[in-house]
Amino acid sequence: MTVKFIDCYKLPLNSDGDLEVLEDVASDLIIVLGFDALLRARRGEAWMRQLRPMLFDAMAGGAALIISSKLPQKAYPAIDGSGLATDCYATPVPRLTIDHMVGMDEVRAKDILAVSMGYPGPASRLLAGGGSGASLLEGSDIFIECLAASIVECGAETLSSLESCYLHGISLPEGPYSHPDDVQSTLIAAGMAEVDYASDAVNVLPWLSVNTICRAIVKADLMMLDAPASWGEIANKLFRIERSLRAIISRNSVYSSRREQFLESRRKKIRDNYSNETGVAAPSLEQLAIPEKWLDLSDLLDLLAELAEGGRINGMSSKQWAKAKADLLPVRNRIQHMRLPRSGDAEVVRAYLSRLGSS
Repeated sequence: MTVKFIDCYKLPLNSDGDLEVLEDVASDLIIVLGFDALLRARRGEAWMRQLRPMLFDAMAGGAALIISSKLPQKAYPAIDGSGLATDCYATPVPRLTIDHMVGMDEVRAKDILAVSMGYPGPASRLLAGGGSGASLLEGSDIFIECLAASIVECGAETLSSLESCYLHGISLPEGPYSHPDDVQSTLIAAGMAEVDYASDAVNVLPWLSVNTICRAIVKADLMMLDAPASWGEIANKLFRIERSLRAIISRNSVYSSRREQFLESRRKKIRDNYSNETGVAAPSLEQLAIPEKWLDLSDLLDLLAELAEGGRINGMSSKQWAKAKADLLPVRNRIQHMRLPRSGDAEVVRAYLSRLGSS
C-alpha cells in the first residue's frame, strides 16, 4: 500500500492555498495530519476550500482518506471545506461501551475514557444503558469526570437545569427532575436520558444513583469556565433594555414631580453608586445631569411601575412593569454574578426588548 501524508501544520498558512507545494497525492491511503491547524491559521479557510476537491477527487479514484484533528467535529464551522472534518461522522470508529472498562487498571481506563470523549456527539456511549460495568464504575472518579465532561458539552442551559433539579431541589410544574423541552431533547440526544413511554416521562440517567449524578453536576459546574454561547446575547440585550428604560423615563417629563420624589427616596443609593464608580465624592442630587444613570435595573422598573399607576407608560400598566421586574431581575442577576443562564432566558430578554420598541 502506498501512503501519502499531508501535515497541515507545515503548509504555508500565511498565504492563500497553493496546491503546487503539495506533491501528487495519488496513493492508496492519504492521511491528513493536524487538520485543526486550519481553524486558527489566517488563511486556513482558503486551504480548506482547495484541499477538499483535491482529496475528494483522490477518493473518487479509489484512495482511502484519514483526517486527524485534535478538536472535535463541533469545532468546525459550516464553511466550504470544513466538510472534510464534518463529513467523517458517516464512518466513526466504533464507540466503547462501559463493559469494556471492567477489570482495567485505572491509568489505562482513564486513557480510554479520554479517547472515547473525542468521538462525535456530546456524550460517550460509556454513559448509556448501564450494563454490568455501571455499578462497578459509577462511583469512581474517572466515571464522574467523564460524565461531568459530557454535561459540560451539553451546554450551560442543560447544566443549569440539572443543578436546579438535583442540587437545589427546584421542581418545575411538570414534576420533580423535569426539564424544559430543549434541555430534554439535548439530554436524550446525548444518551443521558430516555423516555419512559408508559408514563410519557423523561428519565435522566435512570441507571445511576442520584448521588452519582449530583457529584458529576458539581464537577461540571467547576469545569464550566468559558462564557456560554447565549451569555453575550443576553448581556447585550439587558444593556439595551436598561438604557431604553432611562430614555422612556426621560421622555415622560409630565411625571417629573413623581420622578423627583422617587429619586429623592433613592438619594443615598444614587450618591453611593456614583462615588463607588468614580472614586470621588458625589455631588448633590440636583447637580447630577442624569441621576437615573446611577440606579440599577430594579430601581428603574420600580420607578416606571410608580409612574404608570392609574395609566400607562410606553403602553404598559403598573402591573405589567412589576411583571417585567419579576421576569427580568433573575436573568440580570444570573448574568451580573456570572452564574449560568437558564433555558428561556434569551427568549425573555428578546420579548421585553421588542416590547420596549428596540431591537
